[in-house]
Amino acid sequence: MRGLPAFITGRAHRGRDRSGGSRRRGALLVAALLVVAVLIPAGRPPATAQDWVGLNLRVVYLATGDTNEISATAFVGSNPTSTFAYECYESGKEDEGPFAEGKVTVKNREETRLDFPSRSDVNDYCRFRIVDEKDVHVPGFTFEYMEPPIATKYLTSDPSIISRLYLWYDVVWGDFTVSKVVSGDDLESVRDKTYRVGYSCTTDGGAVMDGVVEVKAGESVKTTVVESDCVITEEDASVQGAALTTSYSVNGGASTSEPPTVRATRGDGGNPTVTVNNHYAELRGDFAVVKTVTGADAGDREFVFTYTCTDPDETSGSMRVRADGQPVNAGFSLPKDTTCTIVEQREGTEIEGYTLSELGQATVTITAGATARAEIENTYTPVPAPEPSPEPTATATTEAPSPEPSPTATQAPSPEPNPEPTATATTEAPSPEPSPEPTATATTEAPSPEPNPSATTQAPNPEPIPSATTQAPAPAPSPSADGNATAPSSAPAPAGSASAGAPSAGSGSAKDRPALARTGTSPVVPALLGSGTVLVGLALLRAHSRRRN
Repeated sequence: MRGLPAFITGRAHRGRDRSGGSRRRGALLVAALLVVAVLIPAGRPPATAQDWVGLNLRVVYLATGDTNEISATAFVGSNPTSTFAYECYESGKEDEGPFAEGKVTVKNREETRLDFPSRSDVNDYCRFRIVDEKDVHVPGFTFEYMEPPIATKYLTSDPSIISRLYLWYDVVWGDFTVSKVVSGDDLESVRDKTYRVGYSCTTDGGAVMDGVVEVKAGESVKTTVVESDCVITEEDASVQGAALTTSYSVNGGASTSEPPTVRATRGDGGNPTVTVNNHYAELRGDFAVVKTVTGADAGDREFVFTYTCTDPDETSGSMRVRADGQPVNAGFSLPKDTTCTIVEQREGTEIEGYTLSELGQATVTITAGATARAEIENTYTPVPAPEPSPEPTATATTEAPSPEPSPTATQAPSPEPNPEPTATATTEAPSPEPSPEPTATATTEAPSPEPNPSATTQAPNPEPIPSATTQAPAPAPSPSADGNATAPSSAPAPAGSASAGAPSAGSGSAKDRPALARTGTSPVVPALLGSGTVLVGLALLRAHSRRRN
């Protein structure tokens, strides 16, 4: 039974119509049970079970093709009552008229017993008929019964025997259609979305039937229910990042934001169409860059920034901003909750006379209907002024000619052949070659400094004098300055020369030998050496003074 509400259950049942054959109607039907209540005469005298007979009566509402009793709430939301008239006859004496008659009010969900005084004829029976058809009308169903609507039940004293009255009903169906429309921004999140539209239908008797229709954009779905009034309401269809506006219209009429109520029925005005329109507006915002500079005057220069965003299109680009503290808008909008990273570039940040240690950077989050601000500040530091030429340089130039380091110059002449220790004098005393050189130095002041310039250039210290003592033989050759070639022979007078003269005399006496021992300790040699040293020193000082002049 397509489209039956959830409260309809049961199996097929075939009743008997007036002709005694199969029931005429095979349509989809709903069954329900109503309990018959009978008002028991009040003030009945006490009696045993044998004193009374009656009927245990129950009225059963059945849908064609269904043998199960159906809860009364399947038909009505309250507990209605129906009134039946009854007439009781003695079997075979119907012409005498009923021996008991009256009306009984049937209440829902109650089993009713009618009691009568006991009679000898156990075949007494009662007939029931509907007083008013409206009493047994069930909203959403059509009513069928035998003509005349009479049921016969025999009286009995056994309360376990239940007599039933059957009434037959056919369901009245109704339809409505839900059509889905989606408008606004073309969002990926709603392109293939399935929407759920709920309905709550209430029959004329108060029965409620709920359900849900699933539909996609551009589709229409027809729904069949028991004839009733239905409220159509779409479930929440919002999506992230967009504002949703839902509207309804019935049969192409005016739109409204309130869920509509339509009559689900057939025939004229039946099958109304409810259009549910969802309008999506993407929530968007933008951003701006605010540039400032401290520590220097940026003037009208423009600073360059690049930006990258996390929106579905991965928006990126660059922009130029002056450092005047005024926001510069990016010029486009982005979806809500998008984040953008703005990075300053080195280009254009150089200011003469200042240094910038760090470039600016900021990250902003887009807010719907607002402008996010990326505030970036550059702090400049002045370049330090250059210091004057280092003073230590001037000091070095003035102290360079100072004679104080002269003691170091003593080492320059020391390596000369001046180690004319007496040993050389003893062995080479006769040689005329070394003697002329000291002679020249002794007699002439100019030549004596000649060999020493190298020493003076390295260190003007006059202390090379001691090294000059190695050339001290100058006093010894003084007699040779007179032109005596034999000067070396007389030279022994200082040191060593006397010893050399002894063998030349050919004297081998022991008397002369002690003199050889005295030559090593003669005081003449130190005196000569000291005089030569003084002369050489004076010559060097004079030469040095001339050079300075």
